[in-house]
Amino acid sequence: MSNNYTSELFPFQENKFWEEDDGIHNGWHVLSEFFVSNDGEKLVSELQKRYENNETIFPAQKDIFRAFKLTSFEKVKVVILGQDPYPDERADGLCFSQKEKFGHRRDSLGVLFSKLKHYYSERGQEFNDENRTLDGWAEQGVLLLNTILTVSGSGTSVRDKAGSHKRIGWKKLTKCVIDSLLNSNKDVAFVLFGRHAVELFNSVVSSEFIKDERGGAYKYMHYVLTNTNNQSRFYIVEYPHPVSHLFTEYSFPFDKFDLIKNINWRHH
Repeated sequence: MSNNYTSELFPFQENKFWEEDDGIHNGWHVLSEFFVSNDGEKLVSELQKRYENNETIFPAQKDIFRAFKLTSFEKVKVVILGQDPYPDERADGLCFSQKEKFGHRRDSLGVLFSKLKHYYSERGQEFNDENRTLDGWAEQGVLLLNTILTVSGSGTSVRDKAGSHKRIGWKKLTKCVIDSLLNSNKDVAFVLFGRHAVELFNSVVSSEFIKDERGGAYKYMHYVLTNTNNQSRFYIVEYPHPVSHLFTEYSFPFDKFDLIKNINWRHH
Protein backbone atom coordinates (compact mmCIF):
# COMPACT_ATOMS: atom_id res chain seq x y z
CA MET A 1 0.00 0.00 0.00
CA SER A 2 2.81 2.37 -0.76
CA ASN A 3 1.81 3.87 -4.11
CA ASN A 4 0.30 7.29 -4.64
CA TYR A 5 -3.29 6.12 -4.35
CA THR A 6 -2.84 5.31 -0.68
CA SER A 7 -2.07 8.88 0.33
CA GLU A 8 -4.72 10.33 -2.00
CA LEU A 9 -7.55 8.02 -0.97
CA PHE A 10 -6.71 7.19 2.60
CA PRO A 11 -4.70 10.10 4.02
CA PHE A 12 -5.86 9.40 7.57
CA GLN A 13 -3.33 6.55 7.64
CA GLU A 14 -0.85 9.40 7.98
CA ASN A 15 -2.99 11.08 10.66
CA LYS A 16 -4.45 13.46 8.06
CA PHE A 17 -8.05 12.58 7.40
CA TRP A 18 -8.32 15.70 5.23
CA GLU A 19 -6.53 19.01 4.99
CA GLU A 20 -8.63 20.89 7.53
CA ASP A 21 -8.61 17.97 9.99
CA ASP A 22 -7.99 18.77 13.64
CA GLY A 23 -5.98 15.58 14.14
CA ILE A 24 -8.82 13.38 15.38
CA HIS A 25 -10.44 12.60 12.02
CA ASN A 26 -13.61 14.58 12.76
CA GLY A 27 -14.45 12.03 15.44
CA TRP A 28 -14.53 9.07 13.04
CA HIS A 29 -11.78 7.07 14.74
CA VAL A 30 -13.40 3.90 13.46
CA LEU A 31 -12.20 4.76 9.94
CA SER A 32 -8.57 4.84 11.03
CA GLU A 33 -9.04 1.64 12.99
CA PHE A 34 -10.59 -0.10 10.00
CA PHE A 35 -7.91 0.88 7.50
CA VAL A 36 -5.08 -0.49 9.63
CA SER A 37 -6.89 -3.85 9.86
CA ASN A 38 -6.57 -6.75 7.42
CA ASP A 39 -10.01 -5.94 6.01
CA GLY A 40 -8.97 -2.35 5.45
CA GLU A 41 -5.76 -3.33 3.72
CA LYS A 42 -7.70 -5.68 1.42
CA LEU A 43 -10.15 -2.93 0.50
CA VAL A 44 -7.32 -0.50 -0.29
CA SER A 45 -5.61 -3.14 -2.43
CA GLU A 46 -8.78 -3.98 -4.37
CA LEU A 47 -9.61 -0.36 -5.04
CA GLN A 48 -6.05 0.50 -6.06
CA LYS A 49 -6.08 -2.33 -8.62
CA ARG A 50 -9.08 -0.74 -10.27
CA TYR A 51 -7.43 2.67 -10.45
CA GLU A 52 -4.25 1.12 -11.84
CA ASN A 53 -6.36 -0.61 -14.51
CA ASN A 54 -7.74 2.81 -15.47
CA GLU A 55 -11.24 1.93 -14.36
CA THR A 56 -13.54 4.94 -14.19
CA ILE A 57 -14.69 5.21 -10.58
CA PHE A 58 -17.33 7.41 -8.97
CA PRO A 59 -17.41 9.53 -6.93
CA ALA A 60 -14.14 11.37 -7.52
CA GLN A 61 -11.33 10.38 -5.16
CA LYS A 62 -11.61 13.61 -3.18
CA ASP A 63 -15.32 12.96 -2.55
CA ILE A 64 -15.31 9.31 -1.45
CA PHE A 65 -15.32 10.24 2.25
CA ARG A 66 -17.16 13.55 1.92
CA ALA A 67 -20.07 12.33 4.09
CA PHE A 68 -17.69 12.00 7.04
CA LYS A 69 -16.10 15.36 6.31
CA LEU A 70 -19.42 17.21 6.40
CA THR A 71 -20.93 15.35 9.36
CA SER A 72 -18.73 14.75 12.39
CA PHE A 73 -19.31 11.71 14.60
CA GLU A 74 -20.58 13.83 17.48
CA LYS A 75 -22.97 15.74 15.23
CA VAL A 76 -24.80 12.69 13.80
CA LYS A 77 -28.54 12.81 14.52
CA VAL A 78 -29.86 10.84 11.55
CA VAL A 79 -28.26 8.29 9.24
CA ILE A 80 -29.73 7.83 5.78
CA LEU A 81 -28.41 4.58 4.35
CA GLY A 82 -28.64 3.94 0.62
CA GLN A 83 -27.07 1.35 -1.69
CA ASP A 84 -24.18 2.70 -3.78
CA PRO A 85 -23.27 5.91 -5.66
CA TYR A 86 -24.64 7.00 -9.01
CA PRO A 87 -22.42 5.36 -11.67
CA ASP A 88 -21.72 8.71 -13.34
CA GLU A 89 -20.69 12.30 -12.69
CA ARG A 90 -23.73 13.00 -10.50
CA ALA A 91 -22.09 11.15 -7.58
CA ASP A 92 -20.74 13.59 -4.99
CA GLY A 93 -19.98 11.35 -2.01
CA LEU A 94 -23.35 11.75 -0.25
CA CYS A 95 -26.04 9.13 -0.82
CA PHE A 96 -28.80 10.33 -3.21
CA SER A 97 -27.15 13.76 -3.53
CA GLN A 98 -26.12 15.08 -6.93
CA LYS A 99 -23.77 17.71 -8.23
CA GLU A 100 -26.07 20.59 -8.94
CA LYS A 101 -24.99 21.15 -12.54
CA PHE A 102 -26.67 17.93 -13.69
CA GLY A 103 -30.15 19.28 -12.97
CA HIS A 104 -33.31 17.19 -13.09
CA ARG A 105 -33.36 13.53 -13.95
CA ARG A 106 -35.88 10.82 -13.18
CA ASP A 107 -33.81 8.99 -10.57
CA SER A 108 -33.68 8.20 -6.84
CA LEU A 109 -33.33 11.82 -5.79
CA GLY A 110 -36.04 12.97 -8.16
CA VAL A 111 -38.49 10.43 -6.74
CA LEU A 112 -37.51 11.31 -3.17
CA PHE A 113 -37.92 15.01 -3.87
CA SER A 114 -41.35 14.47 -5.45
CA LYS A 115 -42.55 12.89 -2.22
CA LEU A 116 -41.00 15.69 -0.15
CA LYS A 117 -42.63 18.28 -2.37
CA HIS A 118 -46.03 16.65 -1.92
CA TYR A 119 -45.48 16.32 1.84
CA TYR A 120 -44.75 20.04 2.26
CA SER A 121 -47.41 21.22 -0.17
CA GLU A 122 -50.04 19.47 1.98
CA ARG A 123 -48.78 21.65 4.84
CA GLY A 124 -48.89 24.85 2.82
CA GLN A 125 -45.12 25.05 2.42
CA GLU A 126 -42.92 25.13 -0.66
CA PHE A 127 -40.11 22.68 -1.31
CA ASN A 128 -37.26 23.69 -3.61
CA ASP A 129 -36.36 20.77 -5.85
CA GLU A 130 -34.02 22.82 -8.06
CA ASN A 131 -31.00 22.34 -5.79
CA ARG A 132 -29.79 18.75 -6.23
CA THR A 133 -27.10 18.74 -3.56
CA LEU A 134 -27.81 17.56 -0.01
CA ASP A 135 -24.99 19.34 1.80
CA GLY A 136 -27.54 21.24 3.87
CA TRP A 137 -28.84 17.99 5.33
CA ALA A 138 -25.30 16.78 6.08
CA GLU A 139 -24.46 20.03 7.86
CA GLN A 140 -27.50 19.56 10.12
CA GLY A 141 -26.26 16.17 11.32
CA VAL A 142 -27.59 13.80 8.65
CA LEU A 143 -24.94 11.24 7.73
CA LEU A 144 -25.68 10.47 4.08
CA LEU A 145 -24.07 7.07 3.77
CA ASN A 146 -24.14 4.29 1.19
CA THR A 147 -23.54 0.62 1.98
CA ILE A 148 -20.89 0.77 -0.78
CA LEU A 149 -18.85 3.96 -1.20
CA THR A 150 -17.64 3.61 -4.79
CA VAL A 151 -18.95 2.28 -8.09
CA SER A 152 -17.55 1.59 -11.54
CA GLY A 153 -18.47 3.98 -14.33
CA SER A 154 -17.40 1.37 -16.87
CA GLY A 155 -19.97 -0.83 -18.55
CA THR A 156 -22.57 -0.72 -21.30
CA SER A 157 -25.56 -0.13 -19.03
CA VAL A 158 -26.49 1.05 -15.57
CA ARG A 159 -27.15 -2.60 -14.68
CA ASP A 160 -23.47 -3.35 -15.41
CA LYS A 161 -22.38 -0.54 -13.13
CA ALA A 162 -24.72 -0.59 -10.13
CA GLY A 163 -23.28 -2.68 -7.31
CA SER A 164 -20.07 -3.24 -9.27
CA HIS A 165 -17.93 -2.65 -6.15
CA LYS A 166 -20.10 -4.60 -3.72
CA ARG A 167 -17.51 -7.34 -3.25
CA ILE A 168 -14.36 -5.31 -2.67
CA GLY A 169 -14.91 -4.75 1.06
CA TRP A 170 -16.89 -1.53 1.53
CA LYS A 171 -19.68 -3.24 3.45
CA LYS A 172 -17.27 -4.18 6.21
CA LEU A 173 -16.38 -0.53 6.65
CA THR A 174 -20.04 0.52 6.61
CA LYS A 175 -20.79 -2.07 9.29
CA CYS A 176 -18.01 -0.62 11.44
CA VAL A 177 -19.50 2.86 11.06
CA ILE A 178 -22.99 1.67 12.04
CA ASP A 179 -21.64 -0.38 14.94
CA SER A 180 -19.72 2.62 16.28
CA LEU A 181 -22.94 4.66 16.31
CA LEU A 182 -25.04 1.89 17.86
CA ASN A 183 -22.51 1.52 20.66
CA SER A 184 -22.15 5.21 21.35
CA ASN A 185 -23.98 6.80 24.22
CA LYS A 186 -26.17 8.90 21.95
CA ASP A 187 -29.58 8.68 20.30
CA VAL A 188 -29.56 8.31 16.52
CA ALA A 189 -32.27 7.72 13.92
CA PHE A 190 -31.62 5.46 10.93
CA VAL A 191 -33.61 5.67 7.70
CA LEU A 192 -32.83 2.53 5.69
CA PHE A 193 -33.71 2.80 2.01
CA GLY A 194 -34.02 -0.56 0.27
CA ARG A 195 -33.32 -4.21 0.95
CA HIS A 196 -29.52 -3.89 0.84
CA ALA A 197 -29.52 -1.16 3.48
CA VAL A 198 -31.96 -3.05 5.72
CA GLU A 199 -30.03 -6.32 5.50
CA LEU A 200 -26.68 -4.68 6.19
CA PHE A 201 -28.03 -2.75 9.17
CA ASN A 202 -29.70 -5.81 10.66
CA SER A 203 -26.48 -7.79 10.32
CA VAL A 204 -24.83 -5.35 12.74
CA VAL A 205 -27.56 -5.44 15.40
CA SER A 206 -26.58 -7.86 18.17
CA SER A 207 -28.48 -9.55 20.99
CA GLU A 208 -27.64 -6.55 23.20
CA PHE A 209 -30.42 -4.60 21.49
CA ILE A 210 -34.14 -4.99 22.03
CA LYS A 211 -36.90 -3.85 19.66
CA ASP A 212 -40.10 -2.19 20.69
CA GLU A 213 -42.86 0.02 19.31
CA ARG A 214 -42.82 -1.95 16.08
CA GLY A 215 -45.25 -0.68 13.49
CA GLY A 216 -45.86 -0.37 9.80
CA ALA A 217 -46.58 -2.81 7.01
CA TYR A 218 -44.78 -5.14 4.61
CA LYS A 219 -41.65 -3.46 3.22
CA TYR A 220 -42.12 -0.53 5.58
CA MET A 221 -41.44 -0.79 9.31
CA HIS A 222 -40.58 1.64 12.04
CA TYR A 223 -39.43 0.69 15.51
CA VAL A 224 -37.14 1.61 18.39
CA LEU A 225 -33.94 -0.22 19.31
CA THR A 226 -32.61 0.08 22.86
CA ASN A 227 -29.01 -0.75 23.71
CA THR A 228 -29.31 -2.70 26.97
CA ASN A 229 -25.74 -1.79 27.93
CA ASN A 230 -26.19 1.98 28.11
CA GLN A 231 -29.93 2.44 27.44
CA SER A 232 -29.28 4.61 24.37
CA ARG A 233 -32.18 4.50 21.92
CA PHE A 234 -32.18 4.27 18.15
CA TYR A 235 -35.14 5.07 15.94
CA ILE A 236 -35.35 2.90 12.85
CA VAL A 237 -37.35 3.31 9.65
CA GLU A 238 -37.12 0.57 7.02
CA TYR A 239 -38.38 1.90 3.72
CA PRO A 240 -38.41 0.77 0.06
CA HIS A 241 -35.69 2.22 -2.14
CA PRO A 242 -36.91 5.26 -4.10
CA VAL A 243 -36.48 3.41 -7.41
CA SER A 244 -38.83 0.65 -6.20
CA HIS A 245 -42.48 0.75 -7.29
CA LEU A 246 -43.31 0.18 -3.62
CA PHE A 247 -41.87 3.55 -2.62
CA THR A 248 -45.01 5.52 -3.44
CA GLU A 249 -47.30 3.14 -1.55
CA TYR A 250 -46.33 4.23 1.95
CA SER A 251 -46.52 7.43 3.95
CA PHE A 252 -43.55 9.77 4.08
CA PRO A 253 -40.85 8.28 6.38
CA PHE A 254 -39.34 11.47 7.77
CA ASP A 255 -42.11 12.27 10.26
CA LYS A 256 -42.03 9.17 12.47
CA PHE A 257 -39.61 10.18 15.23
CA ASP A 258 -38.60 13.51 16.75
CA LEU A 259 -34.95 13.17 15.76
CA ILE A 260 -36.01 12.89 12.12
CA LYS A 261 -38.66 15.58 12.35
CA ASN A 262 -36.21 18.05 13.86
CA ILE A 263 -34.16 18.16 10.66
CA ASN A 264 -35.17 20.92 8.28
CA TRP A 265 -35.56 18.79 5.15
CA ARG A 266 -36.40 21.87 3.10
CA HIS A 267 -32.85 23.12 3.69
CA HIS A 268 -30.75 20.96 1.42
